[in-house]
Amino acid sequence: MVKEIKISDLEYNEKPILTIKEYETIHFVGEKLQILDEDKELEQFLSNKKIEMDETKKGIRISVGPHIGSAEFSNFIITVNPKFTELKNIGKLIDYAYDLKDEDILDYEIKFHEEKENPMELIIQLFTNQCKKLLQKGLVKSYQTHQETVPFMRGKLLLQQQIKNQSKFNLNFSCEFDEFSENIVENQILLFTLEKCYHMTSSNHRKSTIKKIIHQMDAEVELKPIGIQDFNKVHYTRLNSQYKKPHELSKLILRHLGLFDFKKQSASFVVPYFIPMYQVFEDFLTKLFTDFYTLKIQSQLATPSWKVNGYPHNIKPDIITYNTKSCKKGSEESIVDAKYMVGSKFGEGKEDYQIAFYLNDYKKKTGYAILPLSHDPKEDIQKDWIAPNQDLRICVRFVNIDEILDLVYSKENNSKQISEKLEEMIPIGLENN
Repeated sequence: MVKEIKISDLEYNEKPILTIKEYETIHFVGEKLQILDEDKELEQFLSNKKIEMDETKKGIRISVGPHIGSAEFSNFIITVNPKFTELKNIGKLIDYAYDLKDEDILDYEIKFHEEKENPMELIIQLFTNQCKKLLQKGLVKSYQTHQETVPFMRGKLLLQQQIKNQSKFNLNFSCEFDEFSENIVENQILLFTLEKCYHMTSSNHRKSTIKKIIHQMDAEVELKPIGIQDFNKVHYTRLNSQYKKPHELSKLILRHLGLFDFKKQSASFVVPYFIPMYQVFEDFLTKLFTDFYTLKIQSQLATPSWKVNGYPHNIKPDIITYNTKSCKKGSEESIVDAKYMVGSKFGEGKEDYQIAFYLNDYKKKTGYAILPLSHDPKEDIQKDWIAPNQDLRICVRFVNIDEILDLVYSKENNSKQISEKLEEMIPIGLENN
């Protein structure tokens, strides 16, 4: 039975705010809940985020998946809130998952005041603070190759182009030279994202801060369009490792926003944003095990397990624990996979087959699926999946995100308590072979 909510029962000013949680379906009833032609592009954007909207005779039925966020249509606003953690803890969750730990960010409890505050504002604030820190330390420079026609000889002469110059009685030199410059992809990613954030944020104070940062950068760094593929050009070393955190936030911002978001610039417009909570949960869980689990772990270790038309195809368990100090092949203790979903739905999407494949590939008998606790006894079903013919076992376990965040951000040292909770989920020393 799909839950129904009447728009006439909601309190709102200009537009009704249709509030729904992840993995929910709600039928909102009201005469003016039509999706207009000018909203079709936005509707497709939401569909790509697994948010399906079906117009009915009575209103609109909305079904959502593992993204939280907000979007404004002509006649209404959609807000998707988290299911597995309290709204006030989203800031802490993102802060911990991406290891930001900014001392100057004191207010993790971002409140939703209609159009003014939303989780994207938090991410923009985190990203802005990271950029400020980079500027204080100094932007990374690198040698860049340039080709220019200049009135003096510089670097290497480009003979073919020089011949063309002389044939046109051009007395300048066509040269190729290296220049030590801040105009590198690491900084171009930041500048492009800052420009987008300037238009996205509804905070005048934040706009002012971002504008100052942009002015500090744009004299040396070229503003150019950035795509997700540009992040693959960056290889983090000791010299540029400080860029990893702001780049993670930049990816969160750019990957999940379409350029059409910036067509409307009115003050009340909610820029569509949707945070991929499954990715945040996976990063949160990986860091949690890295920080507090007794055994050594390795995350996202790819191994070639298939060949497709002669080319290797890798598989990637989220977490592998090892019973040695180094992550050696053959010393794997446990195979762990993060599954951001309702417990009662585990297996419907063939998650059990995926983990069983990992177990066969690593020659293990027991694997673990860790899901977020939803605090609903009907949904949080802790169970073991057993494949007797293959002698395989998959243990479904749950982590209480809010409880863990409270322990992590407590003024007390709760490391031992967190470690014990992780060992309850993934016991050490059980027979897995």
